[in-house]
Amino acid sequence: MEEYDMLALGELTADPSTYLQKLFKADRVMIDRIGSSHLDVRTGTMLPRFFRSSVLRVAFSHIPEFLFKDVVAHDHAIIYLEANRVSKRVGFVPESLYSHEPSRVTELWFKNFRLGRSMWPLLRSPYWNFVWTKTRLRAGRQGNEESSLSDLLLLMKGLPFISGIFVGGFVNFGKSVFGHRPENGGS
Repeated sequence: MEEYDMLALGELTADPSTYLQKLFKADRVMIDRIGSSHLDVRTGTMLPRFFRSSVLRVAFSHIPEFLFKDVVAHDHAIIYLEANRVSKRVGFVPESLYSHEPSRVTELWFKNFRLGRSMWPLLRSPYWNFVWTKTRLRAGRQGNEESSLSDLLLLMKGLPFISGIFVGGFVNFGKSVFGHRPENGGS
């Protein structure tokens, strides 16, 4: 951290035993092969996990408070975007952490459905266009042997994500039409 204000950590998949976990592993290997272009705040998928506190403080001060409560999808990307406006000094530590990925499709579905539902507050924010452009296939994947596996994983994640966006839209529409009613019949 003496050289950098932010550090991204290269991820590996811990003990991939199911087909789904092997898809995650292939995606991580492909991102590692593509390299540092994935540190680009707008087009990349790597996100810093460590920040100099002074940079993080400024970044958080620029994020509208109403987003803190409900936004889950792309929250790290928003923090990185704001931190990148403060400093461009981003380092990368390869193969530095192992992630435990979902082993079942139902786990993957519920996680990504929840992420999709959390997109609605972003519509009222300055971040909508930014996060929507990050909802896509991996940049630079062409020519990588893992690209078809990565594409399959993103499709499997994308279906519940898009479903969550639609359900979140209906819920928000219902709240705006019928008003928010307190639970348990209270007033």
